[in-house]
Amino acid sequence: MMQFYNEYNKELTMVKVGYFSIAQPAVAQLKNNVNTLPIKHLNWTHNIILLQRVKDLKARYWYMVQCITGHWSKDYLAEAIKLDYYGKHGTLANNFDTTLPATEEPKFVNVW
Repeated sequence: MMQFYNEYNKELTMVKVGYFSIAQPAVAQLKNNVNTLPIKHLNWTHNIILLQRVKDLKARYWYMVQCITGHWSKDYLAEAIKLDYYGKHGTLANNFDTTLPATEEPKFVNVW
């Protein structure tokens, strides 16, 4: 960490005024960049927790998206991983497949 600071301190502190434009919120950027991992939208602690505790890449991606869209804290993320939110996601009993049109069903199933 100290080496990172020593190497990049000058570049990180030399900010040019008027150089940066106003960016979209992280959630909007996720929708535009579907093929990239949202690593850059999470802070260091969230990334470390995910790297240490979630080995499956699909599960890690799901937790990343949930952290960004739900504004999860690091403690909430750790608890969600401990309780296996990814494994339980979408398993809530429902009758959506019989009561909703086929085009609408996936939208509601993914919510639960």
